[in-house]
Amino acid sequence: MSKLRPRSGRTPLQPKNSDNHHHSSSSPNPKPIPKPNPVLIDKENRREMSDATAAAGSLGDELEAIKKKMERMRMDRERTEKMLEERGRVMDAKMKELEERGEVQKMMEIQVDRLFRLKELKSRCMRVSPIRTLREKEQLKIGNESPSPSKIAESDIDP
Repeated sequence: MSKLRPRSGRTPLQPKNSDNHHHSSSSPNPKPIPKPNPVLIDKENRREMSDATAAAGSLGDELEAIKKKMERMRMDRERTEKMLEERGRVMDAKMKELEERGEVQKMMEIQVDRLFRLKELKSRCMRVSPIRTLREKEQLKIGNESPSPSKIAESDIDP
């Protein structure tokens, strides 16, 4: 297996520029931790108190900013609710219109179906009924007895 980068000769827990990587594992005596000076402690407490008053002022500013943000968010929520209500009303109106169109379409389909059945019934009745009524027979006789239009035209020319 090939290594991607060359080994630097140090272990991961040692600082990069440390000379300790050649020494033995015995560590030198640690430096003693200095005890805090009481005068410095008092100065730090005063600084913390002045920081606290400054923080109180900044907290007031933060509180004011949060109040403004809450008010802005409340107004945005109200505007969004109004917009959603308006969209809901528009959607309801469109849904009602679609339902009405559906009802009209259903009624039209029923009427078309009735007309188709009526036409079909009429054509079947015409085929089935070879018996002619008396009136139809008389009209056929009159039609046969009357001269044709070509004969009428010829008779008008002869005299």
